[in-house]
Amino acid sequence: MSTSTIIDSAIDLVGALPDLIAQTPAYLLATIWLWLPAVVIGAGALTGFRALLVRRALRSRVSYDLLPTTSFDPKPEEILRFAQHLSHAQRAASRWRLTPRRGLAMRVLLTSEGGLTMRIEGPATSAAVLRHQVYAGCEVRSVERSAPGDSAPDAPAPIRFPKTPLAPSN
Repeated sequence: MSTSTIIDSAIDLVGALPDLIAQTPAYLLATIWLWLPAVVIGAGALTGFRALLVRRALRSRVSYDLLPTTSFDPKPEEILRFAQHLSHAQRAASRWRLTPRRGLAMRVLLTSEGGLTMRIEGPATSAAVLRHQVYAGCEVRSVERSAPGDSAPDAPAPIRFPKTPLAPSN
């Protein structure tokens, strides 16, 4: 095959391109029974795979409490450094960017029960970054997670409504 025949076939293809584009909708409608199930099955498989990744990421999360000392008084630069630290932790968790963002989210909870504490929570893959000492006047403690199915020790009790039979209305 010579160069001139390759160039001639490319020119013929470009010349036939408007006709091919005009025939595409009719072809797609004629073969919809063939490609539509494949698209639907592929979209369902992708959605299921993403849900599986999110569930796995949410199941393996770690939490750390930052307990301030009496001399804790952060400067604005330290607060910005902490925010940058959390963004690095999220990037460390999403190496391949396959897991959706809600499974990799960093959570910060502020509580004042028995003193001010801040709990940071993130994926287990970013545990080393979260465990790193950020504030000079804070102690970092690991929070023990309960077994799957058990409620967390600091979680509120679930609300249960009594089952009362409905009275017939006359």
